[in-house]
Amino acid sequence: MKALKIIAISLLLVLASSPALAAKSRVNYERNDPYQQPSIYLGLNIGKTSTDIPNNNNSATSFSLFAGYSFNRFVSTELAFSNLGNLEMGTILGNKVTMRMTAASLSIVGYIPMGQTVSLYGKAGFASTSTQVEWGSTVGNAYSQSGATIGAGVQFNISKHMNIRLAYDNYKINTGTTTYNANVPNVAFMVRF
Repeated sequence: MKALKIIAISLLLVLASSPALAAKSRVNYERNDPYQQPSIYLGLNIGKTSTDIPNNNNSATSFSLFAGYSFNRFVSTELAFSNLGNLEMGTILGNKVTMRMTAASLSIVGYIPMGQTVSLYGKAGFASTSTQVEWGSTVGNAYSQSGATIGAGVQFNISKHMNIRLAYDNYKINTGTTTYNANVPNVAFMVRF
C-alpha cells in the first residue's frame, strides 16, 4: 500500500510538472533555433527538365543558382536563375532539333516545420522564361513567356549553415505557337549566412 502511494504521488508530480517543462523546452528550442533568425542563403540545384510537348518524352539536365532571404522559420523570398537544359526534339531533314530553355524567377516560399531538421515547403512566384529552338547549326527565334511558377518539396536542415532540398518546380515555356509546362524534379544544396 505504501509503494502504491509513492507511485501515485510520483506520477502526480510528473504530470503536474510536464506543462512547465514543455514550456521551458519550447522557449529554449525557439531561442537556440537558428532558423528563427533572419538569414541570407545561397543555393544550387540540379535536376531533370521534362515538358508536356506532344510526342516528346525526352528530358534535359537542368541547374539553377538561387539566393534567398529568410524572414523567419516560416517565410522566405527567393530569386533564381535557371538553365532548364537543352531538350532534344528529334530530327528534321537530317538535322537535330534542340530547344534551349532558361528562366529567371522571384518567389515567396512558405515552410511547415516538421521538427528541427525537416520542413515541408511550397513556393509560388513570377517567372520569365526564354526558349530558343535550333535546327542543326541554324539558330531560331527566341520566345519569351512570363507567368506564374510554383514548386514544392522537403527541406532537410543538415547543420546550422547547410540545407538539402528535394523539390519539384514548374515553369511555363513558349515555343512560338503554344505554351507548355516545363517540370523540374531536382535536388538543391544550400548554404546559410
